[in-house]
Amino acid sequence: MMNTIWFKSILLTLFMLPILGILVVADHGRVAQAQTETTTPDPVALGPNCRYGVTDTGANEILPEIGVGWTLSFRVANATYPNNIEKAQIVRFKPQGSNGYVVVSPTNGFAGLDSLIASKPGSLWLIGNEVDRKDVQDDLYPEAYARAYHDTYYYIKQRDATARIAVAGLVRVSAGRLQYLDLVWDNYQRLYGQKMPVDVWNMHAYNIAELNGEGGDGAAAVANGTDPGLALRYLAPGENVAACNLPEVVCFMEEDDPQAFADQVVAMRQWMKNKGEQNKPLIISEYSILAPYNPADGFLQDENGNSFVPERVVQFLQATYGYLEGAADPELGYPADNNRLVQQWMWYTTIEENPDYVGSSSAFVNPFSLTLNQIGAAHRDWVAARPLATNLIMDRVDGGAGVVKPPGVTGSASIYVRVRNNGNTLTTSNTAVFIRDADGNNLGTAQVAPGVGGCGMDTGTAVFTINNLPPGFHTFTAHIQNSNAPEKVGSATVFIGSDQLFLPIMQR
Repeated sequence: MMNTIWFKSILLTLFMLPILGILVVADHGRVAQAQTETTTPDPVALGPNCRYGVTDTGANEILPEIGVGWTLSFRVANATYPNNIEKAQIVRFKPQGSNGYVVVSPTNGFAGLDSLIASKPGSLWLIGNEVDRKDVQDDLYPEAYARAYHDTYYYIKQRDATARIAVAGLVRVSAGRLQYLDLVWDNYQRLYGQKMPVDVWNMHAYNIAELNGEGGDGAAAVANGTDPGLALRYLAPGENVAACNLPEVVCFMEEDDPQAFADQVVAMRQWMKNKGEQNKPLIISEYSILAPYNPADGFLQDENGNSFVPERVVQFLQATYGYLEGAADPELGYPADNNRLVQQWMWYTTIEENPDYVGSSSAFVNPFSLTLNQIGAAHRDWVAARPLATNLIMDRVDGGAGVVKPPGVTGSASIYVRVRNNGNTLTTSNTAVFIRDADGNNLGTAQVAPGVGGCGMDTGTAVFTINNLPPGFHTFTAHIQNSNAPEKVGSATVFIGSDQLFLPIMQR
């Protein structure tokens, strides 16, 4: 019981995650010991598999060895990782006034983003981190976050139109958290008179309580500005463990429940569909088991007296990885990614030096030997067993216009092709797109340059110019690698005009 009370206390005071990349460690008299299960990392770099990621809290030299395709370090940093591992960028906030905000990472505000935006075009940007929390993360009320999101979105997009902008991941998905998203969505519409523009939806998927047993804030805390009556609670003092089965109760022993994890994913996708956002990617930028594990004394033990030992964490990792690989639904999923519910996911975390601190049970690296532990090795082996493949599909094809230029009687127009890669790794060579006329004759090829990221998150483009076209409308088809498969074909119509009209420009 003392362990449970202490854990609840540290979650209330420090919560769980690094703030702006600084790990807060509590000194409470326990002796740090390494997990005994260790293994030597495979020296051959795996991946990158864009489906899989891990947050970078140190020991990032292991990233190429475990096959991850993306990572996150919780602060603005112009870091480059080897093996084509993508760093998700992030902007951090704190509240200012009743409904305002201030940018705290970068420390010099929006101006601190300029060089990073210029040097990392097309990056994925997370606008905040757990903005729904109180006191220990970005801590914004819904209206303040709507303002912060709007200003950051347009600041980045005006400097890089190819940037992909994602909302902040909330601590978890629950009725209270979805109410928070509703309030952000509605406030954005009210403030700016338009639908909130989101390229990528984002979530965290920790199965932790929002109220503690005494009615105060629990590990997740009640989401800012939401109805506390919606909050999930922990057991009340003296309450029988059977109450863990109640839908409004979340217990420690449920942290590693794969069904609870899947329920959060489905709830988030259903919310997206309700808002007309089904045709957008969904990522999980954090999840794992936050309950710590100290092999010296078994801390933390759940309500049944069981610790979160490595074998238990590995079971959860494998169960959730299997779910994420296979979860698809044409009614909820992302059409451009074979109706998958989730496009990319990220485990928390690489390393945690204090075995009594949150997330220590889930870390991949032994903090003493700096080698992969049992959890890290299980991740590496799982990813290594997933074959890497690219799969380019047609995203859209647009036709341009031209005009007959004397003395000839023909003109030129271009076909603009955009392809999307829903494989699990980026392309490494040119991809040919064949252009055919209405009679099926091949006119030539346009080349999509290498480096198109996978997971349905990235696109590549090609342009093909057609000459000697007479006036009128002309339809052409584009075929990825000369394929006739429906998902690899698109069509567009171009127009060649015979006359031009020049209009004067009047200025005052």
